[in-house]
Amino acid sequence: MTDLILDTQRGDRRVRMLWLVPITPGKFKQFRKKLNESARVFGQRLGISRSYVKKIEGGSLAPSRRVEEKFRELQSSIRGVPVIHERVILSRFKIPDQVRLLSSPRRCRGHKRWMIFRTPQQVYCSKECERLWRRENRKGVSKRRKK
Repeated sequence: MTDLILDTQRGDRRVRMLWLVPITPGKFKQFRKKLNESARVFGQRLGISRSYVKKIEGGSLAPSRRVEEKFRELQSSIRGVPVIHERVILSRFKIPDQVRLLSSPRRCRGHKRWMIFRTPQQVYCSKECERLWRRENRKGVSKRRKK
């Protein structure tokens, strides 16, 4: 799950979302290589064992919440900037002051707008958007009309 921080003004429809960049095995290894450290030394910095570092880099284990926090602290101390994405989204409804989102923002397949979908399986912002996208991307239909 992604950590989201929402910043709204009372009764506003605009939401400024800040979310932490997910830690992938590739990013974990790339950062260690960038520091030019062995897995043992890198693990000591994070307070974990060498084998746990290798399992995270290999993708067989996900980092724990504590390891993620230490990794982000290390990244921000070296880079000087916390690893956070920021985006402003517009809602159809007024947004209360305290909101907790349980899913990550993704792009709608049809309109390419950033959305927070109700379910993880949802990929279109509306049924109309889905119909339009399917009509435009039908197999066997030429995209260009013949004159």
